[in-house]
Amino acid sequence: MKKSLSFRYKYIISFVTLEIIFLTMIVFVNFQSLEKTSNKLINDKIEFIKLFGTQSLLTSLSVYDLATIDNILLKLTELKSVEACEVKDIGGNILSKVGNIPDDKDPNYEIVQSKLELEGLKLGTFKLALDLREKNLIIQSNRETTYKIIFAEILISIIISLIIGYGISKNLLRLADAVSLMGKKESVDIPLIKSRDEIETLSFALNKMQRRVKDRNIKLIEATKKAELANSAKSQFLANISHEIRTPMNAIIGLSEMMFDTPLSEKQRDLLSKVNGSSKMLLEIINDVLDYSKIDAGKLELEEKSFNLINLLLRLDTVLNQSASKKGLLLTLKMSAEAPSIIIGDQFRLNQILTNLLSNALKFTNNGSITLNIDLKQKIDEQHAVLAFSVSDTGIGMSEEEIQKLFTPFTQADISTTRKYGGTGLGLSISKRIVEAMRSELKVESQKNVGSIFSFDIEVEVESWDKTDFTLIQPEKEKVLNFNGINILLVEDNEINQEVASMILKRVGINVDIANNGKEAVDKYLSHRNKYRLILMDLQMPIMGGYEATKIIREHNKEIPIIALSAAAMIEDRQKVLDAGMNEHLGKPIDTSKLYKTIAKYCHVDFENRTLNTTQKENYEVLDMEYLKGNFSSNETIAKLLKKFTKQLNNEFKDIADFISNKSSDAPALLHALKGVSGNLRANELHAVCKSINAKYRSKDEIPQSDIKILNEAIKRVKERLSELDLESKNDINYMVVNHLNKSEQQELFYEVKNELLKANIVSSEKKMVLFENLKSVINNNELSEWSEAVDEFEYDKALKFMDGWKI
Repeated sequence: MKKSLSFRYKYIISFVTLEIIFLTMIVFVNFQSLEKTSNKLINDKIEFIKLFGTQSLLTSLSVYDLATIDNILLKLTELKSVEACEVKDIGGNILSKVGNIPDDKDPNYEIVQSKLELEGLKLGTFKLALDLREKNLIIQSNRETTYKIIFAEILISIIISLIIGYGISKNLLRLADAVSLMGKKESVDIPLIKSRDEIETLSFALNKMQRRVKDRNIKLIEATKKAELANSAKSQFLANISHEIRTPMNAIIGLSEMMFDTPLSEKQRDLLSKVNGSSKMLLEIINDVLDYSKIDAGKLELEEKSFNLINLLLRLDTVLNQSASKKGLLLTLKMSAEAPSIIIGDQFRLNQILTNLLSNALKFTNNGSITLNIDLKQKIDEQHAVLAFSVSDTGIGMSEEEIQKLFTPFTQADISTTRKYGGTGLGLSISKRIVEAMRSELKVESQKNVGSIFSFDIEVEVESWDKTDFTLIQPEKEKVLNFNGINILLVEDNEINQEVASMILKRVGINVDIANNGKEAVDKYLSHRNKYRLILMDLQMPIMGGYEATKIIREHNKEIPIIALSAAAMIEDRQKVLDAGMNEHLGKPIDTSKLYKTIAKYCHVDFENRTLNTTQKENYEVLDMEYLKGNFSSNETIAKLLKKFTKQLNNEFKDIADFISNKSSDAPALLHALKGVSGNLRANELHAVCKSINAKYRSKDEIPQSDIKILNEAIKRVKERLSELDLESKNDINYMVVNHLNKSEQQELFYEVKNELLKANIVSSEKKMVLFENLKSVINNNELSEWSEAVDEFEYDKALKFMDGWKI
């Protein structure tokens, strides 16, 4: 953009231009007048000379008096302006001549010719030349003088305009400089210019404005400080409340997990499982609130690391497949063949977005399917691409009005949604903010009672397009660490946390010494410098905190690993830990897997090849009943699940081998569903076969008949094993004595069972049968039987519809 001329130069140019135009007009008029006057004088003189000469010459010429004619011509040439003259007779012969007549085209002379006639008789011609040089010199001199005057006028105009323009622009520049500083300095004095004109008015107006701006700035600064204090207080509150909640949560989760290692009745295991699960759900809510706080405070930072997209899908499948199978939903995770294999970005945040979207879909979908698609939208070049992510479901869907409220923090599309499905309403808001941090937009399309599609596109840096670069994550056996009696110093002031951490550590062969605060930790360490392989350090403790204790220990030993074990979980807490000289930060409640891996990492201890009791005995065992007994709340629950599995094998999965053999379009989805169900119920041989065939579907390979034969044999062996278990006897309560309840007791049991179904909890067969028998007299028996079957099949929505229509 071209720079505009300053006001000063605009003023000078305008002033001088007007002056030139005005002077030009004056000069033009002056020159025209001078020319006109000069020409008139010459013409008058010519007329006089012609008249005088003609009259004098006629008399002499009539008598042919040549001497007189010569004399007259001499007299005429004595006139100052007459250069030459001559007289010719009628035949053109020169009778008399004085001087030489110049050429007609000479601008310095005016040639005048006149006929000499007397009473109609032609006697001859008279010709004379007038000298115009003097006249031209006068005119030229006049013009030069005029030009000099014009130049002087213009010069004076420029000087005057410069002086005036400088005076005006100087004051304007002073005001402009002062105004420009208003946004840079807290206090700026606007000059008061007393020029008794508009600039003075402007300076007073700017002063008034500056005072108002100053007042508003003061108020704004005060408001900003208050907002910063409020934000700081909020962050501090969240950090404190997180710490206070995580401390007892650590005890609840830790101790409940320890109790799973003790002998428990089925009822105790069921109750303990609910306590542990609820605690972890509460921990997820706390993490969501902290995540939103970080994002809201602008502290979200994205990592740039390479990771494999297939591995990401496998992790999502591991986390979500069981939940989908429990609801009878088909969960499909797909990535197009054109998409890159390894990209550079923030795997954790991308996983968080997709987990939130898929979990939401699972929560609000009661039947049908959920699909995650990862497609290549645009290949920019070999190193860059745009990937399109979409999560679609066949759930309850939303109206346009509900979509408008969808991404509002702590809000769900409908108040009834919170009551029915639960949740904080933060997941989608967090996902939206993370997507925006990735310079994209989270979009939603939805139709009530049809389903929803959430999608976003992100530009990524590509490390590899080669599909052979995939490193598939195979399910590993869960290993137990045996640290063979290494010594660790646990620094913790809370007695319950001391007990929890000690139990977690001692169960894997770690000797634990406890320090109640930082000072004790320093004293114990300095007294036994070579004893401890690692220190677990709480941060907030009485007498001396973890930061100060670490500083003192680091003065004596910079190598010993110090791991922060704290309920403080904010980003700044983690960074503060590292800045203080600690090696790692682990949050509370304690994640035992992370704790063991961290200790193994810093103490250089390898995993021992010994599996936990809760894992698979053999990868290809037909049905791992020991796992099911150890991980489900009761034999009754196991029997229900296996009965349903038997029914599925004899119905929806009955012709799966034929579908695969005939290359039916339904085959991949059926196989994927069977893979999920068999894996969840630990039908390990069948799961492995399904997984192998599914991998070939993904790579678009041909499915050989040998694989189909192995699949049929695996299904056959599972059916045989299921028939051996005599599942009917495990759930047979037809012979139990059913107490007849009064109306009040019926209502109490009715609402108790309904509440269990609303919470998606398994209803015991005893409760169900008692309610069934007591309602026979008031409810249609066919409807009651359908209700009982729906409860057995875990079709809780269907069962609740029946109950909503009953009047008890």
